[in-house]
Amino acid sequence: MVSTRAGSDWLPRGDRLGAGAKLTRLVVLIVLAVLTGALVAALALPVVGGVGVFSRNMIGNVAFTDLPPELQQPPLSQRSVILAANGTELATFYYENRQSVDLSDVAPIMRQSIVAIEDSRFYEHHGVDPRGILRALVKDSSSGSASQGASTITQQYVRQALVETNAANNDVAGARAARAKNLTRKITEARYAIALEKQLSKDEILDDYLNTVYFGSGAYGVSAAAQHYFSESADSLTLTQAALLSGVINNPSTFDPILNPNNALDRRNIVLQRMADLKYITQDQAAQAKLTPLGLKVSEIPNGCATSIAPYFCQYVVADFLNNPAYGTTRDARANLLRRGGLVISTTLDMNMQKAAQTAVNSVVPPDPTQNAGLAAAIDLVDPKTGAIKAMAVDRTFGGGQGQTEINLAADAAHDGSNGRHAGSTFKVFVLAAALEEGIPTGTRIVSPQTVTIPMGATTDCDGNKTSKWVVHNAGDSESGTFDMVKATWDSVNTYFAQLEVKTGLCRPVQIAQAMGVKQSNGQPLDQIPAFTLGAEDVDPLAVSGAFATFANQGVYCAPQAITGVTTSIEGMTAPKVPGPNCKQAIDRDVANAVSSLLQGVLTEPGATANGLGIGRPAAGKTGTDDEYKNGWFGGYTPNLAAAVWTGNPDSATPMRNITVNGHYYSEVFGATLAGKIWQLAMKSAVQGLPAETFVQPPASTLRGEPVTVPDVTGQDPNTAAATLTKLGLAVSIDATPVPSIQPAGSVASTDPAAGATLYVGNPITIHVSTGTPPAPSGSPPASGGPSGPPPPPDGSPPASAKPTNTSAHGPPVKPGPPKKKKDG
Repeated sequence: MVSTRAGSDWLPRGDRLGAGAKLTRLVVLIVLAVLTGALVAALALPVVGGVGVFSRNMIGNVAFTDLPPELQQPPLSQRSVILAANGTELATFYYENRQSVDLSDVAPIMRQSIVAIEDSRFYEHHGVDPRGILRALVKDSSSGSASQGASTITQQYVRQALVETNAANNDVAGARAARAKNLTRKITEARYAIALEKQLSKDEILDDYLNTVYFGSGAYGVSAAAQHYFSESADSLTLTQAALLSGVINNPSTFDPILNPNNALDRRNIVLQRMADLKYITQDQAAQAKLTPLGLKVSEIPNGCATSIAPYFCQYVVADFLNNPAYGTTRDARANLLRRGGLVISTTLDMNMQKAAQTAVNSVVPPDPTQNAGLAAAIDLVDPKTGAIKAMAVDRTFGGGQGQTEINLAADAAHDGSNGRHAGSTFKVFVLAAALEEGIPTGTRIVSPQTVTIPMGATTDCDGNKTSKWVVHNAGDSESGTFDMVKATWDSVNTYFAQLEVKTGLCRPVQIAQAMGVKQSNGQPLDQIPAFTLGAEDVDPLAVSGAFATFANQGVYCAPQAITGVTTSIEGMTAPKVPGPNCKQAIDRDVANAVSSLLQGVLTEPGATANGLGIGRPAAGKTGTDDEYKNGWFGGYTPNLAAAVWTGNPDSATPMRNITVNGHYYSEVFGATLAGKIWQLAMKSAVQGLPAETFVQPPASTLRGEPVTVPDVTGQDPNTAAATLTKLGLAVSIDATPVPSIQPAGSVASTDPAAGATLYVGNPITIHVSTGTPPAPSGSPPASGGPSGPPPPPDGSPPASAKPTNTSAHGPPVKPGPPKKKKDG
């Protein structure tokens, strides 16, 4: 049997109630009838006689017009939303799906149907309705069933408001007491209802009620219910829709129109008949409406990040919110605020860049497990000038199923990410910066064979502890020889940078990385170990993006930021203020620009590890591959956008060897192989619309160091002269063909460039040996490069006569020959 009266009360009802339950209900109704009569009388009469004493003892000594603080301005739980930078909704969060609206924005027919079925005397009583209680008592007594409710709309609202407020304050006991099925709760509820009606108008109470009441299927309030069941706004509800919603309130499970459509239809028709009986509509209108189908057009309101168009960025924002004490004193309080506070969280996400990033990772390493060889890929795009996270994408589908993940591979552990991955040779940039800061010229030449042993104690950490012994290898046989800093950077020569780290010391590179925001993904400081320069640190892509963004921003580090603003739709609630960009000068401006100058060649120079990965505008970058090919990295940037990409197997153990990804076979996967391609695809698209800025050129002295004046070594033994010139940092060669000279045979006839010329460390110089025979008579041209030869160019590079076929822009000559693709260490 379907009830003809709502009430939404705890009082048991139904034909199948046992005799004991029916008797209990009748007793309670009798007590309520007496007490509510006393309550109403007490509004105007002094405490007189037995009734007054009885009601005072039952209710207490609190004045009827007193309200607890939670009922004076009760905050209703409302759903929060996260928005992209352009206002696109990324996700919603709620414990109760609610979006409050003014009564004026609710269709009049909806207001009428609620009053008709829930509390037909709503506009006549003073919060409690003794007549309604007596009617329920008579009905129950005569019918032998329990079909009539007794709570008014005001009482229902009081109960729900108390539950809401206690839940919002994480007061579990208070929320339980507000729902308790006992007489004390009913009396307190009645007292508060009377007091509330002394302070609010009927329409104000109805407004609050419509925004508070539960309509089933996760929808709280009339606005959410209209959206959920009919995909309509509350002001557009029709008669049949309003009657259906009003009927659900009585028992949201039994009358759920999605799960129990027949019950819902019967209940709706009861509401329609009640409206006709009360003259809100005619009998003909009711009869016609009863013939109408339910007409559901269900619209699911997503809850959480799983259905977001940017799920991993969404996950990062949520974690960032929950980690920040500015949004609440405890994590539980912050979670409660997020799901109840009606927040609008504005973020930095650029929808175009997000699309570019997601397309790039999915194109190179598809989410399909049959196409990705078990690999995953993650990328972060950051604005260097503000730290704003413009995009964050992972190729894996968000979820807990096969081939899916809920671990944010683009972020650190504090933001629901992994414990990090070894970053490979991307960390060479920190040693590079330390060397330039110390004044070590880019022309510094170091013999870098395939394998080098760094002895124990070759350097110390920041605490003065001696480092351990380290045997380091180059990634490929072609990476051996004598290199300067420029060519070693382009080719990513491991043994060069291991020895360069000895020159800089271990401490300063670590300090530079940390000043640029890099720490281990678990939040711990970086390990101070010799293999630091080869990225033997467990870090995340966002940390690497932030560091490379620092070079792009001329040494100014801006902490990555996702949230730009928080507001609330709840009246009277103040949302926490979100701080702006957090930027600081991490390294010297000239040093940062010098690093950028060198890293540009990684993308452009023949044979460099990332040659061919340019994006059609000035850009710089660095590849990274850890040992055993478990992780591939690429970090790169333009002056106005930085990005870092990681690829690898999420298990952190499986090497990327002899695999087929997206139909392409790879014997070994390096940083440029997959990560570099993702970076190129994402950046090419993401920078569209951004100005094509150029990098600021550093002073020549930052790159080359102080100039060197070539000394006069004529007449000296060639080997002695070579040692003198080598000590100055010059790249010395001895010409095997003697030249005429007045100097003794076998001694130095001249140098090219000549004595007095200005060179820089790493510049080549040739020693010419004398034949002992005087030069040709006067009028004959002097020997090329002799004392009267041409001076070097003003930029410090060797004169034209000394240049070989190929020369590096910043250092020693490169042997002629076809370029070879270098492996990345």
